[in-house]
Amino acid sequence: MNKPGFGMAAVPMVRSSAVLPFVDFAERIGVSVEKRLSEAKLTHAIYAGPEALIPLNHAFGFVDRLARKEGLEHLGFMVGSETQFQNLGAFGRLVLQSLTLHEALEKISRVIHLYNSAQHIWIDSLAGQARVNTAYTPRLVSGWQFGEQYTLTLLISCIRVAAGPSWQPKEIHLTASLHDLMFGTSEVLNGIPVKRARVSSLVLIESS
Repeated sequence: MNKPGFGMAAVPMVRSSAVLPFVDFAERIGVSVEKRLSEAKLTHAIYAGPEALIPLNHAFGFVDRLARKEGLEHLGFMVGSETQFQNLGAFGRLVLQSLTLHEALEKISRVIHLYNSAQHIWIDSLAGQARVNTAYTPRLVSGWQFGEQYTLTLLISCIRVAAGPSWQPKEIHLTASLHDLMFGTSEVLNGIPVKRARVSSLVLIESS
């Protein structure tokens, strides 16, 4: 599949269901959630329902403050590992109706803009390796790194529905800034080899 184009809406939006797992996580670790939501201007919007659209920059602001105040460089991976794909509202349920893994990944790439208007997910092959990639266009305010962590972990969760709970990607590729954020903490990724790259992605298999 070709990489999508770069035309975006003036104000990137995301479904509330993408942010609620971070809210739940914050509550579990004893963070003053209302304070953090207020700082990010999300106090009312986040509880309008899982399909409500909220400004993506505000969502990232909330996640970024949470990660930095609590010293959680791996926040996206942590929350993603606790989030079931089927809990991502209508988007998650639609994807899990797929009959094959390939159909699920193709569906994600086609409809992700309805869930997060600034995010692209696409499948390609590079140097004989099949990959599923994720990127934001344009690159947004601080916090997008945790969004990419979260997305990569959810993609692993989605693939495991078809491939089994023990499946792991051959490699994880991280953009330079995300790789540097994670430097020295690869144990978070369960020993999966991590490489610095131009785009964040999961290397699925060696393609023929």
